[in-house]
Amino acid sequence: MGANNIDLRKVPAKLTVDLTNKGDRLHYVRGRIEDGTFTPIGRQESHALFGLSQSNALLRVAVGESLKSGAIVDVQIWD
Repeated sequence: MGANNIDLRKVPAKLTVDLTNKGDRLHYVRGRIEDGTFTPIGRQESHALFGLSQSNALLRVAVGESLKSGAIVDVQIWD
């Protein structure tokens, strides 16, 4: 498994907020997918575990990428 490859099932979902990766590294945004929508949960810093504990999906956001609310995105989910 490569450093940027997480082997989870992907499903399409409608994004509920605008997201932008202004950093210099790939981001995986923790969130919840429900009824076909993806919503980020909690703080996204690596030490903030509450959002991770409440999430069931990850959204990969590339360096410099901007996503608009309402966009259809592929999220990685776990059961």
